[in-house]
Amino acid sequence: MTFANAGTLGVVPGERDELVAHLTQRSDTLKQIGCLAYEVGVSDDDL
Repeated sequence: MTFANAGTLGVVPGERDELVAHLTQRSDTLKQIGCLAYEVGVSDDDL
């Protein structure tokens, strides 16, 4: 079964890079539960 989830997060001004760093840390847990891809994107439009 294939499942995809997309969402948008708001962040306190000036804290975006810290949040992205946290979200993109390697996670063996995601691999163990079958996650094939985990992508994080940013938009400079929201700065």
